[in-house]
Amino acid sequence: MLIGITGSHGFIGQNLVEFLSSRQGTEVRRFDRKKKSLDVSSFKSFVSGLDVLFHIGGLNRADDSELVRANIIGTSNLLEAIKLYGKPDDLKFIFISSFQVYPLFETIKAIAEDAVPNPQTLFGITKRCGEDLIRISGIKSVIVRLSNVYGPLCRPFYNSVISTFCELAARGKPITVNGDGSQARDFIFIGDVVSAFGELIGYPVQGTETFNLCGGKLFSLKDILGELEKVSGKRAVVEYKPVEGPNGYQLGDNGKIRKALGWDVKTPLSEGLRKTYRWFEGQKI
Repeated sequence: MLIGITGSHGFIGQNLVEFLSSRQGTEVRRFDRKKKSLDVSSFKSFVSGLDVLFHIGGLNRADDSELVRANIIGTSNLLEAIKLYGKPDDLKFIFISSFQVYPLFETIKAIAEDAVPNPQTLFGITKRCGEDLIRISGIKSVIVRLSNVYGPLCRPFYNSVISTFCELAARGKPITVNGDGSQARDFIFIGDVVSAFGELIGYPVQGTETFNLCGGKLFSLKDILGELEKVSGKRAVVEYKPVEGPNGYQLGDNGKIRKALGWDVKTPLSEGLRKTYRWFEGQKI
């Protein structure tokens, strides 16, 4: 089986490549956006012959025009390339979307896949546009809405607040929290993410199907800091800064993907934080 991965040099992509490397009968083909343009022809050799394609590539922090170019135009051109140069009738397209297609809620309630999307950021809007492009493409596809993913290889100040906290704690630097620390989100460890991806490879799909991939539990920033102190054995130096803007909740309902794949979250926050902190601790300062 030939599996293509865009974004294969990023946090999630690198972990997926490593995970798939141990699967017998699986060949991985990587697409490196940094070395190529994102026009239709640039995807020609990449999509040719693929059985499964994980579209992870894109940007989440960039100028507005770059976000639109990478996340919307890039996705549109990739889909067009599949129709021209790939196997559009046989390929399974797995699109990695985000919980940012959902709004923040003032009360705690689990968000299921049928919740009305209402992105509050440009990144969320671009992901929602990507989902719509996939739905009208006619290509068999799975849309995976990821909550806040963390773990080894995670990039601080970019991928996850947990990676930022772990990196600063490992370096003995103070941690700045915007707000009072009560902000709560749904976090999931990268090992659980790639194990679900592995199950999706063999999942039969017709048309387009959407799944939440999340931990299914809420943790506040104060919860994370408390667990991090236990893992590191050090008292965190924390500076709280007032911040304006929404301070809501995003709790995901992962019941659909658990039932469909026979998959479940296996990594509690304490274990995931320990693995992430130890990884940052081992990096060169």
